[in-house]
Amino acid sequence: MPLSENEQRTLDEMERALHVDDPAFSADVDLDRLQFRRLAIRFAVFLLGLVLLLAGAVMSAALLSVGVVTSVLGFLVMTASATPASGGRHDS
Repeated sequence: MPLSENEQRTLDEMERALHVDDPAFSADVDLDRLQFRRLAIRFAVFLLGLVLLLAGAVMSAALLSVGVVTSVLGFLVMTASATPASGGRHDS
C-alpha cells in the first residue's frame, strides 16, 4: 500500500532532518543504492523463474509431471519477485 501524501511528507522531513543531524550516517546509508540493489536482486530472481518456466516447458515433452512442476515453480518464482516491485514505493 503506497504512502499517503501526509505520510510521504513526514518521511521526507525525517530524511532531511537525518541529513542535517548526522551527515556521516546519512552518507553511509544511501537509499538510492539500496533500492537499486533490491531491484537488481528482484530482476535476477525473475530471470531465474523464467529459466525454470522454460526448462519445465522443454522437459514436459519427456517427463510430463516433472516439466509441469518445474514450470509452475518457475511461474511462482517470477510472480513472487515481481509482486513487491509493482505496488509502488513501500520498501522497508
